[in-house]
Amino acid sequence: MAFTADLIEVQVRYSLFGKPNMNRQFHTWDGAAVATATPEAVGEAFWNDVKVRMRAIMPNATDQVFFTEVFVREVEPNGVYGSYAIPVGERNGTRTAGSAADIMPAYVAGSVKQTVGSSTTKPGGKRHSPLLDGDVGANQVLGATYLALLDAWAEAWSEEHVLGAPVATGVLFPQIVRFVGDTPTQWQDVTGYILKNRVSSQLTRKLDP
Repeated sequence: MAFTADLIEVQVRYSLFGKPNMNRQFHTWDGAAVATATPEAVGEAFWNDVKVRMRAIMPNATDQVFFTEVFVREVEPNGVYGSYAIPVGERNGTRTAGSAADIMPAYVAGSVKQTVGSSTTKPGGKRHSPLLDGDVGANQVLGATYLALLDAWAEAWSEEHVLGAPVATGVLFPQIVRFVGDTPTQWQDVTGYILKNRVSSQLTRKLDP
């Protein structure tokens, strides 16, 4: 079935310490290539566009963390949906971890604020985990190496995507969406992002504006 809804949700799913996790972003879209594509094909094209940056920030610790699939759905009742299974050879992170003991718990993370152009919606946000012990310095400040990886990861979620195969020439535009219940009522383009240079935890999430 073809895409007809204005909004598409893309989730990159992964397993962390044996439990399912995911990051997601809503998008508007353009191009006949998207309109006629399957959700699985959009998921594959999206992964091909972002996988280097997604894998670069993820520790290569296969017993603790690995990518699983890209789930794509239309944001409307009875919309089309499907998932692209990430190939086995691309499921692992490419970042060296000294040992499994270096991987920090899932409740601490790097954090990004996505900016918007008006007060039509609130700003967006993204959290990335796991961190490594070496990423965190005094006063919970994140190190420069990790922040560079987080910057590339945030860009992958916040930029316009001109897709390649198998949805070549299709375009996805990241959006921040306002919902009333399960219904999207307003949305606007992501205009940029701001990295937070300190660790995000369950407590700091409550305090963040």
